[in-house]
Amino acid sequence: MSVACAALEQPAEPSRETFDATGKVVLDSIYNNPDPRAYWRTLADLDYRVPQEAKPYFLRCVAARRERMGASCFGTIVDLGCSYGINSLLLRFDLAIADLRLRYASPDIAALGREHLIARDRRLAVRRHFLRFVGIDVSPQAAAYATEARLLEEVVVADLERRTLNSHEARSLADAAVIISTGCFGYVTEASFARILQPCGERPWMMHTVLRMFDFAPAEEALAQCGYVSSRSPRLLKQRRFSSRSEQERILDRLSSMGTDPSGFETEGWLYAHIVLSRPASQADAPILHRIFPS
Repeated sequence: MSVACAALEQPAEPSRETFDATGKVVLDSIYNNPDPRAYWRTLADLDYRVPQEAKPYFLRCVAARRERMGASCFGTIVDLGCSYGINSLLLRFDLAIADLRLRYASPDIAALGREHLIARDRRLAVRRHFLRFVGIDVSPQAAAYATEARLLEEVVVADLERRTLNSHEARSLADAAVIISTGCFGYVTEASFARILQPCGERPWMMHTVLRMFDFAPAEEALAQCGYVSSRSPRLLKQRRFSSRSEQERILDRLSSMGTDPSGFETEGWLYAHIVLSRPASQADAPILHRIFPS
């Protein structure tokens, strides 16, 4: 490998660190707990931030979609890979990532019961009342927390890489106006996109953050066959810091094998993502694109 790794704050090889087939560290244990505390304790240490970096793009996308549909007709935001309702907290409740770290990862909440956390989240003030969130996730405990805490109206618990929606799930997604995701593409693919789009009455817009280590081209081609046009932001977004030198080296190798130059980006110690907007071709006008992706 010809590119150099930036020095990382984390130890070079944490004990018991394992990696998946993509080269990323395995963090499966944080995604299906009764509450979000372990999730935020782990990801706060890695300076996880991609939902925050994507937030202004999502808000501009929602504003443009709402303008086109008419404010009174705006439907549901579907959050693919919704986990504990992070994107709803940022968009509907207008919190920031720093607020969530303080809220769930600070030492003084470690001894609190789950019911206390849920009651506290139910007291949060909604800032954008016109936004209705339905999540999709494979983790039943994360889904249960998000719905019990009223961070999401509903969650479809399903692995849409493996199965189609049932009739109830399809009805939950039928009025989707915008489909978003932060960080799950690569583990979900165009197969999930197709199954989400199937019950939608009016073709929703889609906006996904896509790590550079994953190739979006097959999904873009599949969406094009459904009449969509996809565009990428000219700016890259930081997802999180690498967990270790070992993870960084694996991702640098993967990027090099794809012909992607990591210099100045992943070599500096961060995972980077594109943000991709996909719209029906009939609605893919340039002025709105420039509003969503300002130079």
